[in-house]
Amino acid sequence: MLPLAPRLVEAFNPLTALSDRVAAGPEPERQLQGKRSGIITMTASEAREFALPIERIELRRDALVSRRRWQFTLREEAVLSEIP
Repeated sequence: MLPLAPRLVEAFNPLTALSDRVAAGPEPERQLQGKRSGIITMTASEAREFALPIERIELRRDALVSRRRWQFTLREEAVLSEIP
């Protein structure tokens, strides 16, 4: 899923860019809660590539193996931080 109102930004690393997005982005789930909060996630391989601090790894079964047979396999997703 793409973010609402996508934009290119310059940042030190992906965590900085995503943290800024959570703090100032137009995503409706934060606006409905009446507070600014969010969980920053990205693929575990990308988080390791940038040596980002990983709080935990969650497994998602959403990596497409076969569209014909509608099969999916596991993908590691890194939870980088939870922003209060």
